[in-house]
Amino acid sequence: MTKGPLVDFKIRRLGPTDEKAVAEVYGATDTWMGASVSPAFMERNLKYARDEYLLCTDDSKVMLGAFLGGELVMALGVLFWTDMPFCTITRLVGRNTLWAGREVLTCLNQLYDLLFDEMDRRHCSRFYLLSSVEHFRVLVKGGRLNRRLVDNFYLTIEDIVPANTRPKFEYVWRMMGERLWTTTLVLRAGTLRNKSRKLDASVIAPEIIDLLDE
Repeated sequence: MTKGPLVDFKIRRLGPTDEKAVAEVYGATDTWMGASVSPAFMERNLKYARDEYLLCTDDSKVMLGAFLGGELVMALGVLFWTDMPFCTITRLVGRNTLWAGREVLTCLNQLYDLLFDEMDRRHCSRFYLLSSVEHFRVLVKGGRLNRRLVDNFYLTIEDIVPANTRPKFEYVWRMMGERLWTTTLVLRAGTLRNKSRKLDASVIAPEIIDLLDE
């Protein structure tokens, strides 16, 4: 795999023709949320990704992918809420060989860009992302490379769920797949800043908009 800035990922939305490639990514890892899982668990998650994202005609569920040398190396599922301008990053799966060094940071940076394009198109103003502590650190480092994320979103940690513990809030429990995990999880949210939204703010002084974003 190419090192450093020469890494050239091809990022696009995935569809039915990518079913085999997605299956290979799911089959190339034995961890989920930073915890070891069985092949049967990954097979169930692959079936869900295939049925609910790749083959589903519901446009509220989207799967994005990163290719390197024609090989799918990372898949990212996004669920857009039907009743609020929010979305949830529901499944981030990558080949174990990719989760190190500059490759993963570059890959995440480019996936963020495609995610934000989808959010812009749908006028979506907030995203949620649940990850293990280990992956959270990687995601934060990757996020620092993306100027759209840094400049346009206010980032918060919504909840921290200790290992083998049920969360305080029901919506976090649903994001966890309604099961306990053997690793500590972090729920992060990114909210689009007022100055970056498609709003008619002509009746509000610009300095007030800036003040709200501080």
